[in-house]
Amino acid sequence: MTIEVLPNKFFLDHCKSDPAKEPFYGVIEVATPSENAGMVLNECYTKGRLLKVGTQGRIANYRKVTCFELDTDKSHTSKVLRSAVQELNYMFNYDLSNIQQILYCEYNVGDFYKMHVDVGEGLHASRKISLTWNLNPNEYEGGELCFYQPHTPEGSADYKSPSTNIIGFTSWLNHEVKPVTRGIRRCIVAFIGGRSWR
Repeated sequence: MTIEVLPNKFFLDHCKSDPAKEPFYGVIEVATPSENAGMVLNECYTKGRLLKVGTQGRIANYRKVTCFELDTDKSHTSKVLRSAVQELNYMFNYDLSNIQQILYCEYNVGDFYKMHVDVGEGLHASRKISLTWNLNPNEYEGGELCFYQPHTPEGSADYKSPSTNIIGFTSWLNHEVKPVTRGIRRCIVAFIGGRSWR
């Protein structure tokens, strides 16, 4: 069975891969004006559709977070993310076709998401770039984005941007969100799709 991912015009025009250029597998940070975070938060509160609450997953205590889904085409959030993806893909050089999903996530004290990858079965198999956009970096503690790094003594690397920059990474990288210890971590998570990995 094959899953056809229909390309969005924006990605056809702006995110074509260059076969002569090697792709980059890793993590990149892209700047976005801080006022975008405020506009996006307002959009999340007024137009987000509640998707998940509490602990999720087949394995108990795997994920605890509240998620809202946003429109992938007409939202202000999607416009900002498309611009970021265009810049990110100068490095990633992936064959991209669409924004598959945009989630607004709230991690309250004690909430977390254990080590996982964003590539899975079905449509999730065509995820190429995962985005995380920290909307309130100075209003909470804990909640670091952690990447599995087996070549380091610690085996992992914690990351918490001091700004509202957008983080992009290859969707099959192992990562987690550590438990929030104070405040509420508010972030956008999005998945950029393309032809399935080969």
